[in-house]
Amino acid sequence: MKKCFALSAVFLILAASSCQQRMFGVDEATWTTLSEPEREKVIDGYNQRKELALINEQKEREKELENERHRQEVEAQTAPFYAAADAISSICEKTSPKDRKQADRIQALTNKIADHTVTIGDTKFEVSPFTKMSDAWIRGQRVQVLKNDNELFYTVKIKNIDNGETVSARKK
Repeated sequence: MKKCFALSAVFLILAASSCQQRMFGVDEATWTTLSEPEREKVIDGYNQRKELALINEQKEREKELENERHRQEVEAQTAPFYAAADAISSICEKTSPKDRKQADRIQALTNKIADHTVTIGDTKFEVSPFTKMSDAWIRGQRVQVLKNDNELFYTVKIKNIDNGETVSARKK
C-alpha cells in the first residue's frame, strides 16, 4: 500500500511539473527571476516570433493562391488544344475519344510532401518521394507511361508530354 501511494505521489509531482505555466515562451520559474529589462526583451522576442509566423503563414497562403491561379490559367489556355487533339485522335484512331482521353491524361493529382499520386485513367500511380514534381503537373495534361528498367521499386516512368518532365512511379 505504501509503495502504491509513493508511486502515485511521484506520478502526481511529475505531472504537475510538466504542466508549468509559460509566459511569453518562458516557463514561470524563469520568468520570476528575470529583471524588468530582461522581461521586456523576452516580450519583444516573443512578439517578433509571432509576427514572423503570421507573415510566413500569409506568404504561404498567397503562394498557394498564385499556384492555383496559374494552374487554372494554364488549363484554360490549353483546353482548346486538348479538344482539337482529341478530335483529331478520334478521327485517326479506332478507339473512342472518351477511352483515349482517360488513358492518356492526368485525371487526378495529389502533390503533398509525403504523398505524390498521379491518377491516369482508372490507374493510380505512387510517385517516388525523392522525385521533385514541379507545379507544371496539372489535371488534364497528356502523359505517357513508359517502362522503367533502371529502377527496382518504381517500375514505370510517367512522361509529361506538355513539359517534358519525367517521374518514376509504381502502381498503387
